Amino acid sequence: MTTIDTIRDNVLFYCREQKLTQRKLAKKLNMQEAALSRALSGNPELKTIERIAEALGVPVKALFHEFRTVEGYVSVNGKLQRFFTKEELLKMIS
Repeated sequence: MTTIDTIRDNVLFYCREQKLTQRKLAKKLNMQEAALSRALSGNPELKTIERIAEALGVPVKALFHEFRTVEGYVSVNGKLQRFFTKEELLKMIS
């Protein structure tokens, strides 16, 4: 996994955790959604990474930290549900 992959995955993780869409994050950053998408797909400047971290309320180093997330699908009462965290999974099955 490349550094930019790690940053992108972490930004998306924190967005999901905060129920924040990429569009809403872009708005918080006063930038176009397409510009944010390009930054997360390319080679963002450190200043941009710092602004993203601040908007998400996390330290910059949290965006560089490689960790494995729990993510998947589970059938609950015959309905397929997607989960992103262990807590969400446990809430669904309890």
